Amino acid sequence: MLRESRQKEILNLLNTNGYVEISALCRMFNVTEMTIRRDLDQLAQYNDIERTRGGAVGSETTLYEETRFEHRINLHSEEK
Repeated sequence: MLRESRQKEILNLLNTNGYVEISALCRMFNVTEMTIRRDLDQLAQYNDIERTRGGAVGSETTLYEETRFEHRINLHSEEK
C-alpha cells in the first residue's frame, strides 16, 4: 500500500475512533513500526493529528474539518 493511501486510511480511522495504536496499524497494514511512526510524524507535521506515546489522537482539525488544502493537493500528486 502506498504511503498516501495508508495515511488517508489512518486519518479515516482517527475520524472514526479518535485514537490509533502503532501496533494495531502495523498489523492492519502489514508494515513495520518505523513505517507507521514516519507516517504519524508526517501527519503530525501537517497538524492533522497529535502524536501520543504508542499512537496518535485526532486533532480538532482532523475530527471536525476537512484536511488542509496544502496536504490534500500533495496527496495524489503521483497519480495526477
